[in-house]
Amino acid sequence: MVTRTFLDKTTTIKKDSLENFGLHPISLIGYGVGVYRSLIHFSIDKIKQLIDDGTYYDTDLVTHHLIMKNCGNVDSHGFFAKQPSPDVVGLKERATSFDVILFKINKHWDEGIGFDNSSDYWSVGKGVVSEDGATWYNATTEELWDDDGIFNEEYLENEYEQYISGSGSTIIVGTQHFDHGNENLDIDITNYVNELLNGEVNYGLCLAFVPELEMMSRKMTQFAGFFNNKTNTIFEPVVETRYNCNICDDRMNFYLNKDNKVYLYSYIG
Repeated sequence: MVTRTFLDKTTTIKKDSLENFGLHPISLIGYGVGVYRSLIHFSIDKIKQLIDDGTYYDTDLVTHHLIMKNCGNVDSHGFFAKQPSPDVVGLKERATSFDVILFKINKHWDEGIGFDNSSDYWSVGKGVVSEDGATWYNATTEELWDDDGIFNEEYLENEYEQYISGSGSTIIVGTQHFDHGNENLDIDITNYVNELLNGEVNYGLCLAFVPELEMMSRKMTQFAGFFNNKTNTIFEPVVETRYNCNICDDRMNFYLNKDNKVYLYSYIG
């Protein structure tokens, strides 16, 4: 049994920038000249209801995965082409051979209504530029993050080292390795969802390159993009909940010293 929960808000934050990108259809992460992180939020109400009404009667059989479609083109012409950016960031190119982390956000944030970078070139009219809502410095228009960018690189580096060593991290939910850079995002967030079901406050998650990459100096911004909930394509991201509830009827194969199951099927009429 598969249930899909769609994201209810997303945005990208750009290092050292007050600009909001809440209405942009691409969730961008980047390192090098420009550092970008993507904020993600979804409601667990639907999942909780299915547990409460007994549809998911055994939660040990339930898993949850965050799935986002990569915007990277698979053909060599589009994939390896430099992407022009007319602002101070300069050219960008698609990243390859990298790891990403997904970590918990520590306070409420607003998606915002920004779309454009103030330094972009617009062919017609004025771009949709906004400094309200979540940015690198602000969680909402009135409230700052505890650290710029939610958490600073040093803190994330320490948490990441604890996570990969197996000693445990208080904020990192999962990681994923990308070989070519055009793979889709698919991270197991089962433990995180279970924590939310047990009462942890749901502030959402942040997707970013691992701290070592974010602190790396490159001549050009290395980036990866994923369709988010603003996309007008069929590739809308989801939290996919899978319930492994297969029933095996053993009535024809009984064995000694083994638990066997027989099911009664009733048919009305």
